[in-house]
Amino acid sequence: ELLMLTTKTGRSCAYMASAKGHAEALKVLIEVGGKELVVMTGTDGKSCAHMACHYGKVEALRALLEAEGEDLMMMTDDLGRSCLSMGASNSQIGVVELLLERGGGELMALLDAAGMSCLHYAAACGDEAAATKMAETIVAAGGV
Repeated sequence: ELLMLTTKTGRSCAYMASAKGHAEALKVLIEVGGKELVVMTGTDGKSCAHMACHYGKVEALRALLEAEGEDLMMMTDDLGRSCLSMGASNSQIGVVELLLERGGGELMALLDAAGMSCLHYAAACGDEAAATKMAETIVAAGGV
């Protein structure tokens, strides 16, 4: 089926829509493709939610979480990175706040293959103001 086709690197149409932040198109794709489409990953293990978080696409992430919620939010890529870590590493405070509202402590407790937490990623992101805001947000949400 056309809806489930992927690129050579495993990217589905939903994956691409998530990365570009096309929330309304994503809602249509989710309605037709359901969970199977949403949880597909690229060859690197990244999900639609990872891509929305990487690029700071809050409304696309919201559409994904409304469709699949905690299961999708807790997925990790091949290096063990969560969606929260992906958002934190790229200074995406909007997705960090949304994920913390939805996932809280369990999501913050995830460590990647190198033992890094979302707080490690927040502290190491390239933008000092964003790093400070994310660290404050994560700590306030109980991440200490």
